[in-house]
Amino acid sequence: VEMLPEVLSKMKKIPRGRLLSRLSEKGVEILTDARVTAIEEGRVCITKKDGASCMPSADTVIVAVAPTPENSLVEAMRGQIADVVAVGDAAHPGTIGSALRSATEVALGV
Repeated sequence: VEMLPEVLSKMKKIPRGRLLSRLSEKGVEILTDARVTAIEEGRVCITKKDGASCMPSADTVIVAVAPTPENSLVEAMRGQIADVVAVGDAAHPGTIGSALRSATEVALGV
């Protein structure tokens, strides 16, 4: 879910295209011009720019924020669910590559 009209707008064209292609191959749906309004058990509540709402099911939610460490959501969720881990910019600012690596390491239990 991206609040802006497009995802990865600051990324270079070739790696951006490759990443978007890989995400599409994996069945990842990207919603733009949308905002997450709530994360609930088994679903994520989203409001689109046109006012439409949807509540897709989700078993995993990855939150990416501005390039400064901002982990208040991680701290708020501690004790609410079994395992909370900050990755990417929530842990420390970096590049999309470092964010993906840290998320992959957590997901694979490395």
